Amino acid sequence: MIEKKEQYIGAPENGIRLITVTDPKFKKTSVTIHFIFPMDKDTASADSYPAYIIEDTNSDYPRMDKFFGRLSELYGASVSTSNSQMGDYRTMVVSGSVISDKYALEGEHLAEELAKVMTSCIFRPVLEDGLFPQKQFDLKKNEFADDIITEINEKRSYAIKKAKAAAFCGEPCAAPMKGELESAKALSREDALAAYKKILRTASVDIFYCGSEISEDALRVLRDSFTGLEREDVCRFERTPSPLKPEPGYTEETMDIVQSKMVMAFKHDSHTPEEVRRLFVAIYGNSPFSLLFKNVREKLSLCYYCSLVPFSSKSAMFVDSGLEAANAETAQKEILNQLEVMKAGTFPDEMLEQAKLATLTSLKAVTDFPGSITSWYFDRLYSDSKVSPEEFAELVKAVTKEQIVEFANSLHLDTVYLLKGAQS
Repeated sequence: MIEKKEQYIGAPENGIRLITVTDPKFKKTSVTIHFIFPMDKDTASADSYPAYIIEDTNSDYPRMDKFFGRLSELYGASVSTSNSQMGDYRTMVVSGSVISDKYALEGEHLAEELAKVMTSCIFRPVLEDGLFPQKQFDLKKNEFADDIITEINEKRSYAIKKAKAAAFCGEPCAAPMKGELESAKALSREDALAAYKKILRTASVDIFYCGSEISEDALRVLRDSFTGLEREDVCRFERTPSPLKPEPGYTEETMDIVQSKMVMAFKHDSHTPEEVRRLFVAIYGNSPFSLLFKNVREKLSLCYYCSLVPFSSKSAMFVDSGLEAANAETAQKEILNQLEVMKAGTFPDEMLEQAKLATLTSLKAVTDFPGSITSWYFDRLYSDSKVSPEEFAELVKAVTKEQIVEFANSLHLDTVYLLKGAQS
């Protein structure tokens, strides 16, 4: 049986929350710390960099071999960092996982030791003359730049990034999350340290402790580490739906690639319940039985792939497809045609039942692992639906076809981006 508790560390206005989720069936303990702060195109690279530099060293274990040696001593514990985006905000995530204390052979306090390693990475990084050490800084900067190059070379994600820039033009989320390659290469140690300090000072913080039982020692480490942290201008997350353009915009780019990419951005009503939106996504374009898969891809063979990607924080959805450039116009018309089917409600009733069954099946899996239940409740913090997976399942069961149709009619085409292959 899952038990969830939430509390603030220090004054609520400091924006540091500690959420514990326990279930006796879990075999591991996970600690996930989210730092949330606004997107800023001018500091995007600097804001992304700290996740790289704090990932695998700290002042207690300043060398990577010592750091990973310590994790090995903790029965193969893991620590990782990442950057992600939520609409006009970005998140630096520090995650750790270790087997539950009850499995320790000699009674070690594994959750506590994991918390010590993680908080040392966050609050006591390796410094040299008050800055990140030059050698380590350069190594991580190269890794950072390589990740940006990889994203550019992966044309599907590149096309989505360019479509976001066009659809959300003038909004903070239009900028590349990691910044441009040139800014990453030009990043200085001073800029990186300033960004690191800004995150600790201004980001709202959500700390999730998830395991089979509570380790009060681990919670004490987390509370003590975040208590007294100097805070100012603390981020307050707000959903900011993207305004619909008066007329759909069209952007075309040509590259020497074999397969073209087309992304169609739609914007929609921001008040529709999540369970309705989720079922719409499954029926229209994100399942093997969806209209886009069965018709645009399989029946008409207009695309190599064609799926729907939600951007809930911006009240938007992108249809992402790979195709021959010669098929782009026909595919665009058919994608819109299938949306008209949704708007008219002429899709088969059994598709709604299939979507419900698929959604209910995925919801059952949410509570199986600490990581997935943590992701679920983190999303709840920033959505209108604050319910448990079980409660959400009941909402899904109650969705009607009329609600799906009503939501479909709120969707309007905003932007079309075509990455055209010179060889197509």
